[in-house]
Formats: sequence, structure tokens, C-alpha cells
Amino acid sequence: MRVKFKYKIQSYSGTLDNIVFGSYRSGKICVARKYFYPEHTEQNTSFGLISKNIAKLWKAGSEGFKTQLKIYSRWYKVYNSSNNSNSPGAYSLWIKIIYEWAKDEHINLKNITPEEFLSLGTTIKTIKNCVDNGYLMPIPHYEILTASF
Repeated sequence: MRVKFKYKIQSYSGTLDNIVFGSYRSGKICVARKYFYPEHTEQNTSFGLISKNIAKLWKAGSEGFKTQLKIYSRWYKVYNSSNNSNSPGAYSLWIKIIYEWAKDEHINLKNITPEEFLSLGTTIKTIKNCVDNGYLMPIPHYEILTASF
């Protein structure tokens, strides 16, 4: 439904009283619709459990590993400057690594514990291992990023 406002307000984007407003064409058109909460599915629940478990594994990691993943992220941006997009953050890289590792090793991420990860995750124990095993793109000087998870 198209919306017209009082008091010379031309457009609004956001939610107000269970109505979602969207601004289009540089604020010249405002459309409203009723907000509805999406229903939960089995996939939503599964994705939520995996995300929480990945976050738990990240918290269990060493500060040295996290710092070196941030360093890798900055270096990745420097050495791939032709790509005008932002470089991924350390946590984004971690999610990429863990999903690809779990796919290759047939690991269920819903219920892996940090202790199990330390014994099973030797191929991604350091940034150098991640690059050597193909989970991250090689960049110059990655060999010095050897802090253990």
C-alpha cells in the first residue's frame, strides 16, 4: 500500500506498530505492509544450533590465533587490492574455514565440542595449515602465521 505522510514528511524506512515501511526511488515513494513473523522451520533450528556451536568454538580459540586471523584478513585486503570489496573479518574467515573443513571431513557442526575439535581439527589448527590445506587463499608471508588454535 502506498503511503502519504503529514507534516511534510516525504518518506520513512523502518518498522512502526507492526507495519513495515519501505522507501523507494530516492524517497519519492513510500510503501507500507503489515509485519509478520516468519515461522520456525527445522532448518532455522539447525542453522541456529550450528551457529551457536561455531561461536562456542571461536570463544575457545586462543587469542594468538584470532589475532593472526585478523592479520591475515588485513594482508588479504592489501594483496588483493584489485578487488574493490571490503576484506572479510576474522570471524567471517573462521566461519568459512570451519564450514569447509566440516564438509571435507564429514563433521557434524551441531554437536562438536571444543575438546573434540582440538583432536580432530589439526588441518585447521593454524592459519598456515588452513592455507596449506586449501581453506584460505595463499598470500605472501602466510607461513609466519603459526599461532595454534
